[in-house]
Amino acid sequence: MRLSLQFKSDIEENSVSVTISASRGEPFKGFLLEARLKANSSHIVNGRFTADENSLLINCNSSKKNSLTHGNVKDKKEFITKWIPPANFKGKVIFRGTVLKDFKTFWVNIDTSPLWVVGPSLQPERKPELSVDLYSDCEAKRKSCFGMPALCVKNKNCYVILTCVYKNGEVEFKMTGTLGLFDKYIAVGISEDVKMQGEDSITECMLVNRRVVVRQSWNINSTYKNEVLDNELGIYDQSGEYVDGVITCHWKQKVIATRKNTVQSIIVKRKHNERAVSDKPVNLMLISTVEGDKVPLFIKLHGSFMVTAWIGFVGLAMIIARHYKQVWQNNTLCTMNIWFAVHQFLMLLSLSLIIAAFVLIFLHVEGWSQVDPNPHPITGCVATGLALLQPIMALFLPKPDAKNRSIFNWLHWFVGNTSKILAVLTIFLAVSLEAANLPYAYYWILVGYITFYFLFQLLMHIHACIVDRKKGTEKGKQELNGEEQDSPKDAPGSNFRRFMLGIYIVIVAGLVAALVLLIWL
Repeated sequence: MRLSLQFKSDIEENSVSVTISASRGEPFKGFLLEARLKANSSHIVNGRFTADENSLLINCNSSKKNSLTHGNVKDKKEFITKWIPPANFKGKVIFRGTVLKDFKTFWVNIDTSPLWVVGPSLQPERKPELSVDLYSDCEAKRKSCFGMPALCVKNKNCYVILTCVYKNGEVEFKMTGTLGLFDKYIAVGISEDVKMQGEDSITECMLVNRRVVVRQSWNINSTYKNEVLDNELGIYDQSGEYVDGVITCHWKQKVIATRKNTVQSIIVKRKHNERAVSDKPVNLMLISTVEGDKVPLFIKLHGSFMVTAWIGFVGLAMIIARHYKQVWQNNTLCTMNIWFAVHQFLMLLSLSLIIAAFVLIFLHVEGWSQVDPNPHPITGCVATGLALLQPIMALFLPKPDAKNRSIFNWLHWFVGNTSKILAVLTIFLAVSLEAANLPYAYYWILVGYITFYFLFQLLMHIHACIVDRKKGTEKGKQELNGEEQDSPKDAPGSNFRRFMLGIYIVIVAGLVAALVLLIWL
């Protein structure tokens, strides 16, 4: 079988239409598609492919979503996508593909002929706004209304709004939303749960070649996949329009024939990484304004507990154990050295929060979470497992003069630091999770924390080296002069360490508060 890549230019939309097809119509299962510079074919041009239910955007060469691959391994005779060049880009590109017929037969480095492309001009994107007239039926209680984000109907600042009214055994729906440069659809789902993992009906309002299509799909039970329905389940009189970045769809549906009159949730989506879920069951026969809750309570609590534990308490406990053993030497707390009592208390408090967060998220997802390709659940489980291992190891703590005490100390250090690194990585990965609905400001706050934590540790290590060198010099002088060495209440430099500890607590408390606040906004 000989496979070929074909393309044609779409001047109107500053995009290129790319077609993968077999020369004789033979089927293929998978593909990988990239745009590369003609002058340097090792360089991937970071434009954007349009993905659908049969394809996935992936990251290549440390850039985000610059390549396209298959979303399933079903047989395909043809696949068509569009590629939008980067802003202000001018030059010749080739499209390079890898095509898989089966797991033994595949072709790599299939290149198209070069094509001169010009990207869109880099101009500030004008954010379209929904007309205030959309809210009049909501205020007059002529229609039920549900908007995104939460409380937007009341504040008249929705970027997606769904209205519906029950008449003569049918419900008339109207959905309106703004579309950005890469947004292609908005959708509403009627579900008996808040996660859209059951047998759920979805109506999609899609922009296809500047034409609005209203179609229905069906979520497959207990999966994150859905299938497009050829015969819609009771929707009819579909229509839609797209004007100045605003897409609107109308349709009717005989709810009694397909759904119970009262359903558990209505879920509205704009793109695939933004959604809002109704905060209570909805009766489609009654007029009401339904508020949306973007993130379920258990997810908010899970994130808050994990951030407070790992970013706040665990980091502080590790710093006290590393740099404050020789501070407060002549003081005790509950018959223990102060540093050890504080370290132990913080770690037990952290472990309690981690276990609570772990239980909450398993209760929410009702088992193991499937967010492939995001490894958040895997790294989170490993970090939690290592955190649970620490107190178990402590039960077998050797005596200070035991030969294997040094081995225990190294294992304790390695397990603790590994779990901390994995936990922070897991929090990073949470930003890209649809269910978390976190802003990208989260990334920068986490980067700020990591930078501050590293610099603090570096400063404290430098200070320790200077103090140790000074202590060694003074000890040598006392020994030469035959002087008795006094036992100071605190080790040299303790005042500086206490001062730095106060700064650390204030700054990290502020960062933790900011992260938790973003979870709940």
